[in-house]
Amino acid sequence: MNSPVGMGGVLLVIAAVVWLMVFVPGWSKRGEIVDAVRNANQQLKAERELEQSSPQYRLNRLVATQRIFSILFLFLLIAGVTTGLLAGGNSGTWILSITVSGLSVLSLLVARAAAKQAGQVAHKIYSARQQVRSSASRAMKKAVNNKEWTPVSIPDPLSKKQSAAAPDVAEVIDISKPRRMMTSKEIDEILARRRAI
Repeated sequence: MNSPVGMGGVLLVIAAVVWLMVFVPGWSKRGEIVDAVRNANQQLKAERELEQSSPQYRLNRLVATQRIFSILFLFLLIAGVTTGLLAGGNSGTWILSITVSGLSVLSLLVARAAAKQAGQVAHKIYSARQQVRSSASRAMKKAVNNKEWTPVSIPDPLSKKQSAAAPDVAEVIDISKPRRMMTSKEIDEILARRRAI
């Protein structure tokens, strides 16, 4: 209790140290984290756009549209017939029945249009695949049926490729008498002198 430094001051110093060790580095790296998230989102968006531009994706979407509107047609037709049978003399129910039946016809038209476009896209995909397969099979038949011998191409010598007037880089001299051969003892002495330096 008689300590000259109060506990509040010590706790304040500890809090400042914790603040500097934990929160300040996180604050400085916050921009990097935001940039990384932004880059990841841009990559995902680009991949989705690339995926959505493919004919197979369009075909899948058209088939899904056809299924959804066919089911919608069925439910609206059942609802229209049911409200028509239950309408009796009520004019409001007849209007509802006619409206629901009209919507069911519209959903049938949308389903048929989607089916027609899906058929066209599927035909394009199929013809493109068949074209690739037929060209590959033709190339394979050519490679298999070709029994001619073809010579292996040998590269031309480099001496023919160089120009006739090649510049001399250095003067060539003839060494008539080689230097004397050194013994291993002399080599050891030279190496010892070099190590001593």
